[in-house]
Amino acid sequence: MVVPAPVVVPAPVVVPAPVVVPPPVPLVTARPATAAVKHAHARAPGDGDEGSIVMTSGDADVTVDGTYAGHTPLHYTIAPGTHRVTLFDTKTFARISMQVNVTAGHASKVGFGTP
Repeated sequence: MVVPAPVVVPAPVVVPAPVVVPPPVPLVTARPATAAVKHAHARAPGDGDEGSIVMTSGDADVTVDGTYAGHTPLHYTIAPGTHRVTLFDTKTFARISMQVNVTAGHASKVGFGTP
C-alpha cells in the first residue's frame, strides 16, 4: 500500500490594518497682535509698594513664578522681590526663563535678548 506524501499548506498571511495617526495639535494657538499694552496684576493695584515687569517681545506667552500672566506686550504689576519670568515665543517656539529683581516703584524690562 502506498501512502501519499503529506501536503504542506502555507499559513495564511495576516496583514494588520493601517495605523491612522492624527495630525499634531499645536501647543499654543496664535493670537492676533495688538499694539496696546495689556496690564495684569499679581496683587490688587494700590496694595502698598509694588513694582512691575514690562514684557515687549513680539508674540510670546508669559508666566511669572509659574503662573500664566498673559501675552505680550504686557505690563505686569507685582510685589517687589525676585521673580521667575518665562517667555514662550508662539511663532518660533523659543523659550527663555530668567530671574527678575522687581523694585518698588520701578519697571523691570524683560524680552528676548534681555541679559
